[in-house]
Amino acid sequence: MEPHFAPDLRSAGAAPCRRRNPSRSRRSLCAAAALVAAAAAASAAPPVVAPGPAAGKLAFERDGSVWVASLDGSGAVRLAEGVDPAISPDGRSVAYTKDTSGPKGVRRHIAIVDVATRASRGLASVPSDNSFGPVWSPDGSGLLVYVLADKVWNLGLVKADDSAFRLVVTGGPRVFPCWSAAWASDGKSIFCQDLANIARIALDGKPLWSASAAQLFPGGGLNSGSGISPSPDGGKLLVEVDMDEPVFVNSWDGPPPAVFLVDVAGRTAMRLTEKGTLAWQPEWLDTAAFLCVVQRQGETEPSLARVPLAGGAPTLLTRNARNPTVSRPAAAPAASR
Repeated sequence: MEPHFAPDLRSAGAAPCRRRNPSRSRRSLCAAAALVAAAAAASAAPPVVAPGPAAGKLAFERDGSVWVASLDGSGAVRLAEGVDPAISPDGRSVAYTKDTSGPKGVRRHIAIVDVATRASRGLASVPSDNSFGPVWSPDGSGLLVYVLADKVWNLGLVKADDSAFRLVVTGGPRVFPCWSAAWASDGKSIFCQDLANIARIALDGKPLWSASAAQLFPGGGLNSGSGISPSPDGGKLLVEVDMDEPVFVNSWDGPPPAVFLVDVAGRTAMRLTEKGTLAWQPEWLDTAAFLCVVQRQGETEPSLARVPLAGGAPTLLTRNARNPTVSRPAAAPAASR
């Protein structure tokens, strides 16, 4: 199967949310019609108690808004209108993409909302009116962000206090080498992919590791929005893969996604989610399970589920949710060396 690329991401005029394949109607993150309902629900939301530094929290997206909940999905509270939520390692803040696009063009900026007060602040030092996809560093001091400049996508790094923005990876007019950026546990390197390969690179651009997607995922491929989630010890990756298989979910446009577990040292992969279930946007939860978005035959909307690493049926956590991130995940199983 040839790798699939979402062409919207290569131009300034059409910029999807959260690096999604725009052909997948169920995965669209720009459902503006749902914002009115979300805003109404927010007015009745209970106050949020700020979690302590070690508290585990879950952030996710629902109806064009950013939500936070306990790790089991309970106590969900809307924080702000936006997409691409990324909860900080200490669970006190959620970074997200604020989309104010209109008839005159795309306008997206990075913002951070305080979980306790729900006060949001924009990151003005990010030098673009089209930026998205924040990813917290392991120590919570900074964020990776995608920025469009001169019609070219780049990956930047900005401190959480809105200072010291710099470019980490620069793109070209036809190829961008670092989609799906995710921090390695050392805080000095990142995993990402260029549709053909998954790689680990240092923040100065030095290549540290790579593996062929075609060899890892026979019968599957990557797109510009394929989720990657490294284990806290850096030895394994959860990877979202588009499969060359029949689709059993009505109204799903595009190939069905599945979640694979990649052993970094061995450059091997095994499938974790079953055929017939759409599974995407994986996120490490603990040593025994991970989170991902799932949708099965007969279901009209995606749900957030807990999936055992050892195999087994997903456990539903909350409906109508996507883009999960977790604060302070537990250590993952040791990698094979």
